[in-house]
Amino acid sequence: RVSALKESGGFNEAMIAGEEPELCIRLVNNGWKIYRMGVDMALHDADMTRFSQWWKRSVRGGHAYAERRWLHRHDEKPPLARETRSMAAYGLVLPLMVAVLAWPTHGWSLVLLGAYPVLVVRIRRHLTRRGFSSSDAWIHAVACTIIKAPQVAGLLQFHLNRLVGKRSSPIEYK
Repeated sequence: RVSALKESGGFNEAMIAGEEPELCIRLVNNGWKIYRMGVDMALHDADMTRFSQWWKRSVRGGHAYAERRWLHRHDEKPPLARETRSMAAYGLVLPLMVAVLAWPTHGWSLVLLGAYPVLVVRIRRHLTRRGFSSSDAWIHAVACTIIKAPQVAGLLQFHLNRLVGKRSSPIEYK
């Protein structure tokens, strides 16, 4: 409804990605309901054929998560808290812990990398319970684990730009 869009302020033109989910947060905060139709209405033209494109798009996604989280940090139920904690934990904290502790522990900190296969198994289990085939669940679980690194790069980029007062520029992947 046009009245819902006007009341919520429409799309946030300052965002470089994730404008629609951010608008939905404001709509719900203003008392509106979001309904999902069970029919595909549009498709994104991802057309990614190289790893570098996937990486940049994932950085952009991490940036969008961080920005939505920041914009709505004072909401009664701030969005994406779990997702951004997971990005930070697996994409930044765990690798830093392994690296910093490698020398003092004579390499035993590498055992901490076992958290990644555990995460893959947990995600796979969740997906199979939701009806994914076993092979699709494995592929998706591995992708969800690998994506933590570029996502945390986007998260850090957003916060660094915010701290220095710089407006983020679009992250193009094509």
